[in-house]
Amino acid sequence: MSAWPQVPIWSKGTRRPKVRFTAALATLICVVPVFSEGTPSSRLCDAVAASAAAEERQGHQLLQVTSRELRMQEREAVNETAAEDSVGGANLQFIHIPCTFGHTVEEAGAGGLLAALLNLEGHDAARWGELHPGLQGISKITGCNLFYTPPKYWPSETAELLRNQTLFSMLRDPYDRLANEFRMQVGNTDSAYLLLTRSDISAREGNLEREGEEYQRFYRECDVNGYLQVELRKYLAGDRFRGNCHLLPSSEFASTPYGPVEWIDERFIPDSFDRYMESHKAKPRMTMPLHNVWCNDISAYSLNEETKQLIRQVYAADFELICKTFGHCDKEEMFCHENIPNMCGSKP
Repeated sequence: MSAWPQVPIWSKGTRRPKVRFTAALATLICVVPVFSEGTPSSRLCDAVAASAAAEERQGHQLLQVTSRELRMQEREAVNETAAEDSVGGANLQFIHIPCTFGHTVEEAGAGGLLAALLNLEGHDAARWGELHPGLQGISKITGCNLFYTPPKYWPSETAELLRNQTLFSMLRDPYDRLANEFRMQVGNTDSAYLLLTRSDISAREGNLEREGEEYQRFYRECDVNGYLQVELRKYLAGDRFRGNCHLLPSSEFASTPYGPVEWIDERFIPDSFDRYMESHKAKPRMTMPLHNVWCNDISAYSLNEETKQLIRQVYAADFELICKTFGHCDKEEMFCHENIPNMCGSKP
């Protein structure tokens, strides 16, 4: 396990899980343009950025932000949230499939990025996915965090979270999803809000091959095809839950002990998400989607034919589900988000 500095976070007199600030988190906070100047969020960004610059001058890659600064930011955020209208989820429960803009959905439910990062309990905020304390444990079946585990594998007491709820998730094009799954791994990122890294997951799973020289070359050279071909062949060989369940097809998440999942067409975010919320009279809205900022020249258009054949094999059920649900039936079609910066690298 990496020896990251840890800072305790407090909220309303209750001890919170420790938060680890890394260079990846600084990028998440400060690169994505979701803050307005002068807000507590932008001041936190400034503090993190200043700390990052100081650490870089010393030759380090770690960020340190004092617990006093964080407590001040949190108190300001709580005060602001209490004065705002509810952002409640209207009996909605989100099912988080890895690398389908799930962190952006969770941010929307929490009422903003700062609230999601600090796991604040805003006024009637919806704590979806990995922000829900009941989903932060490890599945005995998959070995993955419960928030990345299909609900059909959840313990019965955990599945009670879904009773009398409308269940929804994002359904993403497999080519686009897998290209960006690679970019996520290049950034050594697994869970943006619990601040789990790829390296953490490798250590937890007792398999450090993703930290070895072959994989480091994939990351350095942005070799999306090399990475995906190795990973998908391991999946086909039976290692289905590797990497904290990041490779599981979306179709694995379609059914739950309390009914089917309703799908949002990820191709058309943020509009498709906002329309779904409106249809359920729920207040969360999607701001600028959070996305990977590494290997910006990589997209679905970077995949070669060998990689695409493996994706069609592993995600055959997903292609059928997307066709049946949304009418996107061309299995050869490449897609990327042209409405989001740095998401369509290598598109002709």
